Amino acid sequence: MRNFCISFNTINQSKKEDDRQELPEKYAAEIETILGTKTIVEKFKKALKADNVESSISELPNEVPDALVKGLIEFVSKHDKDEIIAVLNKELDE
Repeated sequence: MRNFCISFNTINQSKKEDDRQELPEKYAAEIETILGTKTIVEKFKKALKADNVESSISELPNEVPDALVKGLIEFVSKHDKDEIIAVLNKELDE
């Protein structure tokens, strides 16, 4: 999910100084619904801001419900192809 957010923002934010380590505005509400509680949303937002993978992992809860994991996987599977892969492939073709 972290890679999706950063990749999506890199592709879609027009200003170089925009923060790419945040929930994409277009999908923030959907992602927050999947994450469920305000506490998990805040932990996830902190994980997005981390400097490296280890720091990111340390911000996340030790355990999350299976439904949350399934929801995040379904979200990325649903949007990754059209929002990131197709855009990058188009740019490569051009």
